[in-house]
Amino acid sequence: MFQAARKLRIAEDTGQGIDRIYRELIRSGRDTPTIAQTHDTTRIVFVGGPPRIQVARFVAQLSLAERDDVDTLLLIHALLTSRTITETELAPIIQKQPAEAGVVLKRLSASQRSIIEATLETRTRCKPTYRLCADVLQALGDAVTSQRYRIENVDPKVITHVEDYGWINNRTLQHLFNINVHRASSLLRDLQNRQLLIKISGPRRGPGVRYGPGPEFPTT
Repeated sequence: MFQAARKLRIAEDTGQGIDRIYRELIRSGRDTPTIAQTHDTTRIVFVGGPPRIQVARFVAQLSLAERDDVDTLLLIHALLTSRTITETELAPIIQKQPAEAGVVLKRLSASQRSIIEATLETRTRCKPTYRLCADVLQALGDAVTSQRYRIENVDPKVITHVEDYGWINNRTLQHLFNINVHRASSLLRDLQNRQLLIKISGPRRGPGVRYGPGPEFPTT
């Protein structure tokens, strides 16, 4: 298996081979492999399927140092399926001590272009819980499966917002649900199809188009 990985130029015979496997797979938007070891064998299973294009694009726009940093890439990969992470949870993922994992989390939350941020309720703690920043969530889009929403959680938020402000638009949905513009457009189509919302006066196209109460909008 290692020989095959070497021929594919994603691993080396010795040295940093495993790090390179993880780095190249995550950078290309693919899942990390499963590695099983015994006293005399190592088995690596690669996951098939199409790559996550949004992940590859996001990683490509990071600084060269972050694109090459396996700890950074493993953190991003972990937060695709988990809403939050702590230093204790990150430590076994990057195979370091919790204190070292804490340094990684602080670095990535304090840089000029932060990838993560401390949650509001843990921000003042010495060991906060971290989540992806809103702009990162939007860039990663549907690749972040931990942020997928269910319809029963969407309608109440939309209804409350429209009751308070009289309208809602694509940009508002992006911020309400941490989704990208395309996902918000899909959500608006569903809300219109169910006649919960209808278009109202304002711009005719684009994310600024406003939507107000439709025939099926609940009345109090």
